[in-house]
Amino acid sequence: MRVKAILIALIAAAAIVSGCGSSSSGTAGSTGSTTGGGSSTASAEGGTGTSEAEGTKNGPLTKAAFIKQGDAICAKVPAAYTKKVKALEAEAKKKGQKPTTAETNLKAAVPPLYVAIEELEGLTPPEGEEQQVEAIIKSLESAANGLEAKPEAPLAGPKSPYAEFQKLTKEYGFKVCSQL
Repeated sequence: MRVKAILIALIAAAAIVSGCGSSSSGTAGSTGSTTGGGSSTASAEGGTGTSEAEGTKNGPLTKAAFIKQGDAICAKVPAAYTKKVKALEAEAKKKGQKPTTAETNLKAAVPPLYVAIEELEGLTPPEGEEQQVEAIIKSLESAANGLEAKPEAPLAGPKSPYAEFQKLTKEYGFKVCSQL
């Protein structure tokens, strides 16, 4: 995922340098981003289609803007989870069953996390705070990986795979992300 984000950034930078990537171009304008990163991948993977780089200009975000955009990304996770749970329950009900905790976690909780990870990676962190942001993203990756490894794990509480992510995002100043 990180390689894809780097490739997108390099392609966008090359387009800008060559004069093909101005903010009025079709690609950048359609995503709301002047970097051309967009979120077509996130949309294809179940994202809402909002650009993860929306509002960024060819440089780092302020901390306030980063938190605002990050919280907007995190806010989509519970909505995507709920939508997927309802679909799982409807499918299981047709068979006279109920989805297991493991099935719910693997099919409804994990996929939105990977979309959020990709979108967070698409944001340009505030200057000098790249390591903190990297730790936050790695902790969310760890939560997703932990949930895949132990799909029966609780989604809340100190034994939750989200505990480290919640701690780091709260310390950084996130409101919504710290509640995942």
